[in-house]
Amino acid sequence: MTYIIPLAIIGVFLIIYLVYMKFYFPKMQEKYKQLDNEFNQEWNQDKEAVLSEYLDDPNKFRLISEVTEGEKIIGMLSSKGLPDSLKNKAKEAVIGAITFTSKVDMSLYYLVATDKALHYTGFDGEKCFIHEVFDYNQISERNMTKNKFSFLYKNEKISFPIEEMLIGYPRFNIHEFSQTPTSNNRATNYFVREYLAYEITNNLEYKNAKSSIPKMNTDMLKASKEQVKDTKIRTYFIEQFKQKLGIRG
Repeated sequence: MTYIIPLAIIGVFLIIYLVYMKFYFPKMQEKYKQLDNEFNQEWNQDKEAVLSEYLDDPNKFRLISEVTEGEKIIGMLSSKGLPDSLKNKAKEAVIGAITFTSKVDMSLYYLVATDKALHYTGFDGEKCFIHEVFDYNQISERNMTKNKFSFLYKNEKISFPIEEMLIGYPRFNIHEFSQTPTSNNRATNYFVREYLAYEITNNLEYKNAKSSIPKMNTDMLKASKEQVKDTKIRTYFIEQFKQKLGIRG
């Protein structure tokens, strides 16, 4: 008897899995393939127009286009934060959320490869507060892992923590929900700032696209052409960044 219930549970999950794979998964694949074909058709017809849609829209990557001042943007990566070599320089400009006694960086950072140079940019949701430019001719020993991109620049090693995906847009909002005292002793002046409505992707364009589509998720049944386009464009920018910097894999 002790084995009957576990076996029954396993049997139920097995039946659910088989039904899912037979009826739902093929529908997901079919819909994604259709949307993928629609994007590829649009891409092949006018690739530059599709890219311009993202690079010229103020609510997409227009802020990055403005910072790079007309240089042709080839590819991008998201950075998780400031490298150690730039922390002191940007210390006062970084958007911070005071959580007890520690500081949380709420900004978004991008490594941008253009036809002229490599740019490192940081955005507070409305403007660029840090912008460093690296001459390609001075960059050597490039290396990229899952979490880090590093190189030698004028004989100095610089390392950037990076994201696997291209995250959000440089224009976004931070909503501060409330401020609550963390101690009865107000003299300590410690407060918690709760960003309950905060999303690093709190940008209407990005929220509509949701950035990515899981390969095996029922959300694919609700996937839109815009979602597929958003995923493809972000993947394209990452691949082009690697290609421009001569990084394999």
